Amino acid sequence: MKPLILPNAKFVPLFKPSRPPALSTGAPAMIAADHKTVVYPNGTPQERLEWVIQVEESEIYRAGAYRVGDEYFEGATPVPPDLIVDPGHSRTRYYVYRGGRGGAKSHQFATAAIMRAMTEKITILCCREVQSSMADSVHKLISEKITVLGLDDHFEVLVNAIRCKLTGSEFAFRGLRHNLLDIKSFEGAAICWVEEAVNVTEESWDVLDPTIRLEGSEIWISYNTDLEDDYTYVNFTGDDFDVTLVEVSYLDNPMLSVTMLKQAEKMKRTNPKKYDHIWGGKARKAREGGVFLSEKVNIIDVAPAGMRMVRGWDFAGTEFNPRQPNKEPDWTIGARMGRTEGGRFVVDHVLRMRGMPHEVEEALMRTTANDGSEVEQDLPQDPGQAGKHQVQYFVSKLAGYVIHFSTESGSKVTRAEPFASQVNAGNVDFVRGPWNDAVLKVLAGFDGTPGNWDDDVDALGRAFRRLLEPQEMQMLRVMGL
Repeated sequence: MKPLILPNAKFVPLFKPSRPPALSTGAPAMIAADHKTVVYPNGTPQERLEWVIQVEESEIYRAGAYRVGDEYFEGATPVPPDLIVDPGHSRTRYYVYRGGRGGAKSHQFATAAIMRAMTEKITILCCREVQSSMADSVHKLISEKITVLGLDDHFEVLVNAIRCKLTGSEFAFRGLRHNLLDIKSFEGAAICWVEEAVNVTEESWDVLDPTIRLEGSEIWISYNTDLEDDYTYVNFTGDDFDVTLVEVSYLDNPMLSVTMLKQAEKMKRTNPKKYDHIWGGKARKAREGGVFLSEKVNIIDVAPAGMRMVRGWDFAGTEFNPRQPNKEPDWTIGARMGRTEGGRFVVDHVLRMRGMPHEVEEALMRTTANDGSEVEQDLPQDPGQAGKHQVQYFVSKLAGYVIHFSTESGSKVTRAEPFASQVNAGNVDFVRGPWNDAVLKVLAGFDGTPGNWDDDVDALGRAFRRLLEPQEMQMLRVMGL
């Protein structure tokens, strides 16, 4: 049985989104957002009290003044922080928990959702940008958490839903990208939990946000930070009065494993910059190296006909290990690219997957078969005898198709620059597809730093270089001359 992760103070607003402040003196008061100032409302409760931290160019309304309706009043009195037992929390619409790895954000959200489902009859929509199957959702996490909490008798876990027997609350699970019309039917949801929200596009938010419109409804947003210009990162910030923004890291996880702690501390010593991003949750600059201007990529609906097509591959250097779900493996990428008569480069499909070696092999065989004999396949060859054997094995298994292979040479940036030049000149088109956002994000963040995701760049660069090779040279290579 997995350990029960109890909420720390940062996650309390999810369990009880609105609660009054409390002082150790027992005196009735409203406490300011700075947790250091308290207002005594003339001994009588006010229906509406809002804090005014600063009013522009005003000497009357100092920090800590309060407002009732349209009138402002002074009377704010500092209170020693040690007298504040609970700073309280006013309900907001958005609860954003972001940061680095290991913060147990998903575990805390799952526990809070279960507790809220047991208090009243509500619909809780759990969604993410792409959900190919229920295995991609938080369904498994919530069902496991129900068991850990000893609540199996109070919930009915179905294949695609979870129901609370006590209140009639229901959990629903949806992907956003391919179900935007279906999402509009969830206007009665009281809570919407958006997992891995860093991947949610502006288009998806434009549909989801106005759909969750039940009075008092909440949108929970959890993610590990990535790029500083990601739509979710930019648009859900603490500057919005209706957003509760909480930064979370592995240091906030009361059940952090010794293994994860060692991983974090090792990276902190060996690569502080990478540690700040992966474990500290600091957003990366979109173009630290300025290699790719991803906004220059054109999105088209249909690929031109009659192009010579090449699919470039990059196989994951680290395998996916289901026993280590918190360790980020590399991606296996197969990028299919063509070149028009006018000289434009068109990427019409990108396979992105993680898996064990046999799953990668199956994906290679299946994708090559689906592409057909007209599409050339270009495989990377690792240095050494093992790499030669792997390529020979794949070529043998793919008899009947045009297969190229070669070792990599030069730095990653050097290999990427020729294709980057075409991207930055606006000479590259992507055919609209579910892979667009992920690949564009990798291009935007690529700077050649070891350890950062660059698998997509390697695969695209391989296909690009093959397309530039003269047809005669290709035939000599295929013939082994």
